[in-house]
Amino acid sequence: MKNQYLTLAKREFWEHRSLWIAPAGAAAFLLLTALAGVIFAPANVRFGGMRMDGNPDLGPPGIADKLMLMTAIGMASVIIITACVTAGVYLLDCLYAERKDRSILFWKSLPVSDRDSVLVKFGVAMLIVPAGVFVLQFVTNLLLTGLVAMASRSTPPWMALWNFPDWITAQAQFAGFIVTALLWYAPVAAWLMLSSVATTRAPLMFAILPWVILTISERLVLGTANVWHFIAWRMTPSQAPLERLASPGLWIGLAVAAGMLYMVIRLRRYRDDT
Repeated sequence: MKNQYLTLAKREFWEHRSLWIAPAGAAAFLLLTALAGVIFAPANVRFGGMRMDGNPDLGPPGIADKLMLMTAIGMASVIIITACVTAGVYLLDCLYAERKDRSILFWKSLPVSDRDSVLVKFGVAMLIVPAGVFVLQFVTNLLLTGLVAMASRSTPPWMALWNFPDWITAQAQFAGFIVTALLWYAPVAAWLMLSSVATTRAPLMFAILPWVILTISERLVLGTANVWHFIAWRMTPSQAPLERLASPGLWIGLAVAAGMLYMVIRLRRYRDDT
């Protein structure tokens, strides 16, 4: 069973290579940009009051640590946003594309249940990709810190440019944010998969149009905007992950996501377009 799930997961990354190429490309771009800055920046350049020359004076106390922490957060955010967009596109396409190119007929001929296929696709987007992205931003952060330390030429560079406790705290906060976000957005991911399996064309339109119609209809008929407020509430990232974990909306959303995944499994059983 374990090997079967592993094979199915490999299949997803083979058929949807953007799942790993896009985040890796974003990380590579950030590192190349930083490397270019190290090579071509003037020797006396200042970054937020921090001199990048041979002078060990890095400006006001603590400014280097804050700058590195801000840089780490910004870099990780770019990688995470790239991965989120890629995962969203994947969820919209994964069940639609296999019917479009008829590969579903081959996979249905194998001893693989619809339940396993759907759960693996969901797990790829909601477990494997986020875990890989966290490791990717972790490694990229280390490399970026090393590049900035090389540019500063301070003594010792790692002690001057890296407040280890703050960095570890930031990584722990990122991990907590990712876990909470995955739980919070589980119904959104399930809805995208439901749109992918239910429509015969334009899954993005199927995913968005019902909400647009509901929002406009409510506004015209009732003069209220409850649907819009619900969408904004569900789609807005939280700055307080622990508070969101205690929110009934999170756990209700997980139950709704489970229900939608059950519908996806049932629909895939009969949606092979034959």
